[in-house]
Amino acid sequence: MWADPAYRRAVRNAAAKGIDLEITTKGLGVTGFRPLWQRWKIERTLGWLGRSRRLTRDYETTPRSQESQIYWTMTSIMPRRVTNASPVTTYRTTPETPLPATI
Repeated sequence: MWADPAYRRAVRNAAAKGIDLEITTKGLGVTGFRPLWQRWKIERTLGWLGRSRRLTRDYETTPRSQESQIYWTMTSIMPRRVTNASPVTTYRTTPETPLPATI
């Protein structure tokens, strides 16, 4: 499991519980914002999941139903990612016909 440098003290507690916790840091001499590849994978996946309507709020009441909703969402996302298909749009892509002018 990867963690920010803010969690350095948690390494011992995690090791006692059998969790392999690795602290991610920037490379030497790196200044400014630079996304870390480990963290970028997580952020990208959370962004994909955030587009699901049921996962944007806490509609699920149990962790098991939340987990099943995550699996359901990823089942619909991954085939599009593998085949490079365009995402399904839920909004109107063609302009509406204009209404007649009223006097």
